[in-house]
Amino acid sequence: MNLLKSLNAANIEKIEVINNPPAKYDAAGNAGMINIKTKKIKLVGFSGSTNLTYSQGFYENSNGGFSLNYKGKNFTFFSSANGNQGVKHNITTFNKTVNYNGQTTQPNRRFVDDYDNRNLVIDFGVDLYLNKKNILGCKIQAMPGYGFNQGTGTIFVSDTSLGYQHLMNEKTMPNDWFMMNYNINAEHLFDTLGTTLKFSADYYNPNHDDYTSHFKNIFLDSIGNSSLPPSEFISKNFLDFRLLISKIDFEKKLTKTLSTDAGVKGTYMSMLSDYSLRAKN
Repeated sequence: MNLLKSLNAANIEKIEVINNPPAKYDAAGNAGMINIKTKKIKLVGFSGSTNLTYSQGFYENSNGGFSLNYKGKNFTFFSSANGNQGVKHNITTFNKTVNYNGQTTQPNRRFVDDYDNRNLVIDFGVDLYLNKKNILGCKIQAMPGYGFNQGTGTIFVSDTSLGYQHLMNEKTMPNDWFMMNYNINAEHLFDTLGTTLKFSADYYNPNHDDYTSHFKNIFLDSIGNSSLPPSEFISKNFLDFRLLISKIDFEKKLTKTLSTDAGVKGTYMSMLSDYSLRAKN
């Protein structure tokens, strides 16, 4: 999601909706997929672009970036950096009447939730044209990011037997992440029809996501005085995973409109999740 948010629309060549994707996209098969194709560098020499957008709602939201490229006779160098910053503001209200054992209870809730998200996607790589039939390429991508979620809410409960009538909720949830992706790829062209053999390998490491959350419940009577001791909890969740994906695809062009393809794909993933939840003293 963060990668899609940082993707500049000017760099997209086309978006395909594939109802029955071939096996090369997923060995297990898919019901459907969206394939986003980015533009290839076509200008010879140096080229580049810059972009910046800004919008204002309850809070401001902005994103921008730049690209710098060079296309020569024997190689192409490409680089880009795109980022976005924005705050989502949500207000949720919940009103309900519950009848149980002859007693009517009305739990009414109002919750205000703000989520500040900041992320950056940096890419650079090289394509080497070894000859007219062979291309060798590599790419490095880094994606750092930070989010902060903060929310407050109040629940009014008409049932006085619970020991409170107002429950105030407070939460803070800072979150930071970082991902590195290394890619190598190669392509061999067999004939003028476009029969090709393609190889690609991606390695994701490090790739971690770190959450630390603080939740607090405050119990009040009908006039706003404390009726029960507050309860506070702290949770920590650290995710770290490594992912290796490699595939070889062969496409045989029988005619200009008819082709057949075959391929092999392998995936290896290891994931560590370290989670803890404790009451704050």
